[in-house]
Amino acid sequence: MALRSVRDRVVHGLNPLPFVGSTEKGFVVRPNESPFDEFAEWTEAHKYNEAAVSLLPWLSHVILGTVNACSELMAVFATEIELPPELTPGYRLFIRSENSTTAQYLLDALHGTAIWWVAENGDETAG
Repeated sequence: MALRSVRDRVVHGLNPLPFVGSTEKGFVVRPNESPFDEFAEWTEAHKYNEAAVSLLPWLSHVILGTVNACSELMAVFATEIELPPELTPGYRLFIRSENSTTAQYLLDALHGTAIWWVAENGDETAG
């Protein structure tokens, strides 16, 4: 519900557009401004200065939270809808794609190991 609330406020313009700044490290936002003020995961490492923090951890939270909500919804569907039997009982399928590195980067940002955007030379600028 929190993700939906943030989405509705941003997409439907229920709040004024928040400040998003651009720095040499990446995009920054004001952590005390809506909708970012509801994100309780900011740390000292996320700070660009006293008034701005990296946008990446919040953005990762929103994206991965949406993916997780969809996964949970599918798990509920699977309990209510009779699915066909397994094609190969006991085996699991793991899918990799060109998006795997992006998903891992979002996870790293969410967990605090990738706080800022990657520079053009490939080096990540840390807090």
